[in-house]
Amino acid sequence: MLLIALLLPLFQDPSEVPLDVVTDTSGHEHLGVILLDTKDLFVLQEGSKTKEYARKKIAIMAGPRVAYRSYCDKLEMVYAQHASAKDAVELAEWCQTNGLLRDVEIHYWQALVKDPQNAAARTALGHRRNGEEWQAPTDRGAWLTLEDLNAWHTEQNQPWLFYTAHFQLEANADLADALRAAAHLELLYGRYYEVLQELAGFYELLVPLKVRIYANRESGYPEVGPTILGYFDWQTEVINTWFEQGSAKNLVRITCHALQFRGATERARARPDDYPGWLSEGVATYFDSSFTENDALADFHFQRLNLDWLRIHQQAKPALDLDEVLNLPITGFQDRKKSDLAHAQAYSLLFFLLHEGNQDSKTGFGKYLHGVFSGKGGSSAFKKSFPSKTYRGLEKEWTDFVVKSVLRDQK
Repeated sequence: MLLIALLLPLFQDPSEVPLDVVTDTSGHEHLGVILLDTKDLFVLQEGSKTKEYARKKIAIMAGPRVAYRSYCDKLEMVYAQHASAKDAVELAEWCQTNGLLRDVEIHYWQALVKDPQNAAARTALGHRRNGEEWQAPTDRGAWLTLEDLNAWHTEQNQPWLFYTAHFQLEANADLADALRAAAHLELLYGRYYEVLQELAGFYELLVPLKVRIYANRESGYPEVGPTILGYFDWQTEVINTWFEQGSAKNLVRITCHALQFRGATERARARPDDYPGWLSEGVATYFDSSFTENDALADFHFQRLNLDWLRIHQQAKPALDLDEVLNLPITGFQDRKKSDLAHAQAYSLLFFLLHEGNQDSKTGFGKYLHGVFSGKGGSSAFKKSFPSKTYRGLEKEWTDFVVKSVLRDQK
């Protein structure tokens, strides 16, 4: 699962992405990008063609997207507070060995966060010794100490530039915070792919998402409204937010907006102008509610209910009916203070369909999601995805789930 590049202090362009090597049961090798790998279906981008194979026909897989499956777990360990520079260097070497060649440098920078004198990281990054101190090059031909380089990159017009697995990140911040944001984005992508690849047919992204994180809200962040706490710009396709106490504001929610948009765009090969608003916010709220920040990157607890949202739904007089929720436009969610009920019901519906519905409703929901990522996400498509009897009982089962969950919490 990889669209990889590297952290570059010299602002170079990332190199071409390595291909995966897939061998079928007949012994034939195929070179391409692994887009989807489920228990039944395997999808490979071979040149300009997308080819599907029965999963049982695939014998061996190798390459960066195969190695990426264990990459996120390693990220969690290396970016924890207790990790050492040695851990970061070892991850860089692991990436080198496993074909993640353009992921190597970001971990050498992390090694310098832990130990600025680490010779292995300094040498790998092309730094030089000047007497007793190490110096790093800038894109303008200057050589700076790490302390001065760090200060330089906090300036509005001189952000750090990272190319990570699926993101191009510009960040005005202390190096440690900027690196943590980059690693956090990759971890989120990995978890997102795990949850939605098989159920929704979410393909590996081929084009990196652009992310711009400002030092604070007052230092150049492009405001679009006082209640909008970071956003994905659907026109420029850039995630915009700022740092607050070392963490990027609302990064999980707005990145989920971007992942859905780009996933649907690449799969359908067209901009999803009618992407369902309830799904966009339901997925974003689901991941945001599952996320807990810790001394490393994050924990995601997908079985955990956010009862605050369920109470808003349960206490509404009246709540929106199923058809109203399915037809909510994306623009209806922009002002959070005026749309709490819409957020709550989008979240409760998504959680119900993912975890609480019967097998027919889960199967129908999966069918609907495949349609969404193929460009067919309207309310009529939702209805047609379910058996008639299942759809007729869906609204009552959803409402009962919300009521019972709230009541159970009160006991």
